Amino acid sequence: ERLRQIRAYYVSVVRDVDGCMFWMSMHMYALRNPDVRPRIAALLRSDRVATVEYVRRTFEELGIEPPFPPGVLALMLIAEAQGLTLSHMVEPEAITLEQAEQALGGYFDRLVGL
Repeated sequence: ERLRQIRAYYVSVVRDVDGCMFWMSMHMYALRNPDVRPRIAALLRSDRVATVEYVRRTFEELGIEPPFPPGVLALMLIAEAQGLTLSHMVEPEAITLEQAEQALGGYFDRLVGL
């Protein structure tokens, strides 16, 4: 049940256009402004570390061996969600919300063995 709840949240991130735009803007701002890059990198790192810890703790509590190290699994999930969300935002007629959600759900299911 817990993995299904996490899956539902993961699939829903494609609907968070504002959140995606915020994080993509942070990345782009850091690339254009090397003087603030270390501070933005630290912010992004703290978010990523929290996600890694959540993945680690979830699998530990469920007594399931993760299919990849938690750090790698978190990166895979984040990258897939960001890429599909950004692609859907730019070209919604080519990558529909339904397709993006189906892709995220299928990716999650394969990674965690649902």
